Amino acid sequence: MIPSLGLVVKYGADTTVTEAQTQIMICTHLKGQVPVPRVFGWTEDGGQVFIYMSLIEGETLQERWGDMNENERRFVCEELKCMVKAWRSLEQDRHDHYVGSLGRQPLNEIFLLSHPNITGPFQGANAVQQFQDACGIKINGEAPIVFTHDDLVPPNILLSSGPNPRVAAIIDWGQAG
Repeated sequence: MIPSLGLVVKYGADTTVTEAQTQIMICTHLKGQVPVPRVFGWTEDGGQVFIYMSLIEGETLQERWGDMNENERRFVCEELKCMVKAWRSLEQDRHDHYVGSLGRQPLNEIFLLSHPNITGPFQGANAVQQFQDACGIKINGEAPIVFTHDDLVPPNILLSSGPNPRVAAIIDWGQAG
């Protein structure tokens, strides 16, 4: 973190170019609906990816929740509901199905990392069925393939400081797809 420049550099074993591209896509397609740090660029060095993005001031929902009153909690939950609805509205072309991360990359789902055979991407008209078969699950009925964050937990939700907190940013898009 470089506060004087308003910059965060994210890096580590789980940081990928796809995460940076996902944040750019969310910022482009859902501007004003889902706040995300602006990605300035990324580089790869020594097998690691470094993402350069804007610093969003605030505290995580995990840090603030215990001190929030019922009205503040309800308001933040409503904001989150609208954001989830917005990114789930990003449906694929009905003639070009796949289950995976942005750019037809495999899912970077933490629970699937030890099972690379089920991270996909799964492609074609039966992409959802392929995913279900690989995971050993069954989803009844027709469901569209939609975009999801897949790690929307309190530490990944930044709130504005002060009274009446608002969602300032949704971070950590590494598992999205």
